Amino acid sequence: MKSFFKALAGLSVMATVTGAQIQSLHAESRVIVERKIAHFGSPVEWRLRCVKWAKPWPGAKICIGHAYENLQHKFYLRVTGPEADEALKNQIAKALEVAAAAAIATGIATPSPEPMARVAAALAAAKIAFVGYLSSVGLKDFVRQYEIRIDHEAGW
Repeated sequence: MKSFFKALAGLSVMATVTGAQIQSLHAESRVIVERKIAHFGSPVEWRLRCVKWAKPWPGAKICIGHAYENLQHKFYLRVTGPEADEALKNQIAKALEVAAAAAIATGIATPSPEPMARVAAALAAAKIAFVGYLSSVGLKDFVRQYEIRIDHEAGW
């Protein structure tokens, strides 16, 4: 229960950031590198759409062929931060590959039926792997300048 209240207090402190401050934070940081780590069609989120139409008389249009579409989910692992030179960008890309492997393995191995628990575990593993790789190649000073995150996009 104590951890719940600590988290709640942290959220209330974060809520005091104004919209202008958030925009300035996003303006400074750009996506440096990204990698798609998952793409799947949801078996429980679907819709029926018409794929074949008939025109029995002028002005009429009747659907005679249907198809099911699943909602497509895409997850990207993105590194944001200040613009980097080519050598640093290559090292960040290598660190992202290590982080992506850790995120995918952890996301699959997490024994929770809740999708957000899997995403949270994958993100934690990715952050640890990302920081570990950059630290191991001597770029520990740059670790705090770059942030790694998982973005979700969904669409038909």
